[in-house]
Formats: sequence, structure tokens, C-alpha cells
Amino acid sequence: MILLLSAFLSVYAQDIDTLTIGQNGSHDFKTISAALDSLYNRGVDNSILLLVTADYTPDDSIYRETFPITVRDVRGTDADTAITLKLADDINVTLKDSADCIFCLENAKHFSIYGGGRLNIVNESSAGGTAGVRLYDNCDDIVIDGCNIMTNVTDSDSYGILAECHYGEYPIVLSNNNISRAVYGVFVTDDSDKEGRDIIIDGNSIGDVRDGYHVTSCGICVRLLNSCKGVSNRFVISNNRIFSVMGAVLPTGITVYNGSGTISNNLILDIVNNARLLENNVAYGMLIMSANDSVECYNNMISHVAANNAYGICTHTDNSLSEFYYNSVYLCEDNSQYLENVAQSSCFLIDGLDNGSAFFMKNNIFHNNFGDIYGQPVTDATCIGVRNVADDLVPLLNDKMNITHNIFYADDMKEGYSVFNMTSDSVYLYYDISSWNTMNNDTTGYDMNPVFTSTGLLKIAESNALGTPIEGITADYFGTERNQWHPDIGACEIEHNGMTNLTDGIDLKAYYSNGNIKVIADKMLNGDVYVVDMAGRVVTYNRINGYSAEVPFSGKSGVYVVIITGKTRISKKIFI
Repeated sequence: MILLLSAFLSVYAQDIDTLTIGQNGSHDFKTISAALDSLYNRGVDNSILLLVTADYTPDDSIYRETFPITVRDVRGTDADTAITLKLADDINVTLKDSADCIFCLENAKHFSIYGGGRLNIVNESSAGGTAGVRLYDNCDDIVIDGCNIMTNVTDSDSYGILAECHYGEYPIVLSNNNISRAVYGVFVTDDSDKEGRDIIIDGNSIGDVRDGYHVTSCGICVRLLNSCKGVSNRFVISNNRIFSVMGAVLPTGITVYNGSGTISNNLILDIVNNARLLENNVAYGMLIMSANDSVECYNNMISHVAANNAYGICTHTDNSLSEFYYNSVYLCEDNSQYLENVAQSSCFLIDGLDNGSAFFMKNNIFHNNFGDIYGQPVTDATCIGVRNVADDLVPLLNDKMNITHNIFYADDMKEGYSVFNMTSDSVYLYYDISSWNTMNNDTTGYDMNPVFTSTGLLKIAESNALGTPIEGITADYFGTERNQWHPDIGACEIEHNGMTNLTDGIDLKAYYSNGNIKVIADKMLNGDVYVVDMAGRVVTYNRINGYSAEVPFSGKSGVYVVIITGKTRISKKIFI
């Protein structure tokens, strides 16, 4: 999907001034730092495009770039007078240095970097705490998009993108970046006492299969500590590809500590703890620790999580709402060279749930095949594990803890169980699917092979049509429309209605203008136009029969998906 960014596609009343950067010829500035310093000193009254040209050389002998490249709040900027840094077409630029960070955004506002996949940000410093891009203090309305970022892996922390954000009104958007060779790919923290705002982490590729280039601790880590009058920071973690996170200290695909938001349509694979020690050897595909928050997690694919204690997803919630829908978790292991023994694994571990929390798990596939592929005995390996749950939440089928319409498959494992439960009195209980369903007075837990067509991208070979509709989630991981009566369990939906997906054959544009979202295509469209927020909920809709349509929109700024269904089906993502 093409990210259509409002900074370029919206219709503005004011002009956009273009300032060029390059050492040769009659450019406005010789370096990026010089351009930013000039804007900082003089202020702006229009939107500014800083265009890096083919004449730009960061290590020029006379006009050498200054690192870190520092961005501050520029007088006159607001939502309509923003500053954008981008590259001229068909050029590649590498910004390489040993510094605290390459880009430092300190109290920066209404500023964007669009790398177009051709801006390389490389920090060679071996000091701890370094970053490729750092956002610090009261940054607001920031976009970091399309950059290739590398740092050095050190004994202490290093970050591809480090966002230490405090108060802000507008979203922080970190999208379409390629990040490798770091302890943390993306690390976001917010400790302000102001009302929350959106943190959007979308479409990034985080990881590298080459030795020495791995992310070693966590692909995406979000620590949102802000809470004001019951309003927490909202995060959106969507459409990211996180792979080859390999290290000896708690390697994890996605970690969330507090904050409310959605985690959707992410691919997480090869999360490996390569420590040789048997104790404290843990790895998580996803780790969610929430207090007083609401987290919705759907359409994610997780496979190849390897450690002595390997968990596809682990949650611990206090006074929180947790919802897990249409996820596919395959605990198989194809990185056995990193491990000597495997003690326990669980596709999903519910590790703590109090009386103030609510937990919903529907339409998920949990396939634990760890022991078979590894070739060694596995003790107490399960599809779903439950421990430290309040006694009155068991049995589980109630309005506080509802687990239905899931596939649990561990039949071929030695000492493998579909469900593993440790109650508060430390009595271990093991359940096959029949016992589990009987305990919950439920018939929608299934013991069946989901038949994945690969061990990485977890497509299913054929439809199971055993799911239950979830309001607002209308498409699967691949963008296929969900059956509205009997959707498939798992992140992949087998197409039931015979509609042709014409996404590759249609040039679709969508943007916000004057209270409407305008949709324009180069081919005739016939169907319904839905605008969906990142929680999967429809916020507005209209009909389209022709080459264009307008959909009334009165929502707040953020990330939305425009979906057209009917005789033609296509979707595009936009920022507003």
C-alpha cells in the first residue's frame, strides 16, 4: 500500500517554498544543518520543502555536514506551515558519523523526513545510548518515513529510532523505515502528565538476517506511561515486518508497557535467545504488560520463537481490557543451532489477570509444533498457558474472560498439551480440547491442523470457516475481505465470495480536503467506500460508481485506511 501523506496531497491555502541543498551550483544552502539553522533563526510564514539535491556531499572538504543534525522548534510553524526534508528523485544519500545520534529532533514541531528508501542513516559510535534518529522532549507532529537506519550493537543500549516524547497534540508517525544493527529497532517512551496523543509505528521493516546486523533485544518497544484523567497515550503498531531479533537478553518482537492502542497486521518471525545458559533464557514474539489500559491485537502472524521458555504472545494485565482476534501463532523452531535444550514453550501465555480486567480471545490459531521440529523432548509445551489468574475468572467463559472460536493444535508433540493451567493454589491442570470445552461449556475450541502453507508467512491451505464475526475487523492480514457470517480462524482468510482483487491494476489516490476524503482512481470503481481507523472501525462511508468520490469526514488527525468493496476491492492508507 502506498502511504499518501497529507503534507503533500491535501489542498493548502498557502504556498510551499522549496529550498535546495547542495555544495555545487547556486543552491540555497550547502548543508542540511545550515538550512535548519537558518530557518531556526528567521522563522517561516509558509510551508518549507528542504530538497537535498544530487550536488550534496555530506563529507565535503569545505562544507562538511555537522552531526548531529539538530532540528528545533521553528517560529511560525503549525499544522499548515510545516517543514519537510526529502531527497530529489533518483539520488541516494548516506549520512554516516560517530555521534550521539545522526538526527536530533529537540522540541521539534511540524517536521517531516521522507527518505524514499534512499536516505541511509548510519551511526558508527560504539558508545552506549546512541541512536540513528532521536526525538527528544516536546516533539509534536513529526514524521520519519522511508529511511534506512543502522547503529552499532553495544553492550549497552543503541536505537534505530529513539523517541523520548512528552506532551504533544499531533501524532508522531514512524513509518516505512528499514532498521537493522541495533539493540532496539524502535523505542518509544512518554512520561508526560498531559493528555495522550497518537504514536503511530507503521510499515517498518526491522531486522537483518546477516550476522552482526541483527536487532538484538527488541524490534519495537513502546513504554507509554502517560495517564491523565483516564486518557492514556494511544499507540498504533501496524503492518510492520520484524525478523531475526537474536540476542541473549530477552529478545522480543514487540513489547508494550502500558498505553492503549492497537497492534495489527504485523509479521514477526525468528525471535531467538541465543544464550547458552539454561536459566533466564526467554524469548517473546509479543509481550504486553498493561495497567489501566485497552489493547486490541489482531491479524498478526508470529512464528519461530526460540528459547528455553519461548512464548508467541505473553500478557499481564491489571485493570485493563485485552482483546486478541484473528492472530496466527506457529511455535515451530528452525534455529536449533542457537540452542542446546528446550524446556517449555507456549503459543499464548496469560500470565496474570485480575478482577478489574477483561480478556477476550477469539478466532486465533495456536499451533505448537516446537518439539517435533527441534527433535528433543519438550516439557509441558502448550498452545495456551494460564497462570496467576483470579480464581473467580475460572471457568473462563464469562463476561470478564471469554475464550472461544480458537484452534489449539499440539497433537503430534511429546508431552504437549492444548491447554496448561496453573491456578492460584499452584495445582497444575492439563486439558485436551474436549476437557477444555467441557470446563467452559463451550464447543468452539478446535483441535485440528490449520495446515499452514509455510512456516513463515502463515497462510492456510484451505478455509476452515469456523470463526465468529468481530465488529469492525473487515479484512485479513493480506487485505482479503472477511466473510461476514463465517470468517476463517487465523490471520488468513480464504476468499469466499469470488470477488477479484484488482489492487495491483488500479492507481488509487486518497487524500483529505475541506471536510472530505477525496478518492480518485484511473479505472472505473463500483462499490462502497469505507474509511476505517487503525482499530479496524468504520468511521464514515459512501458509494462510488465512477472514477472519483468524496466521503464526508469530521474525525481527528491520524492514520486511516480507505477500503473500497463491491465489484472492485482495493484499499489505500492515508495520514490525515
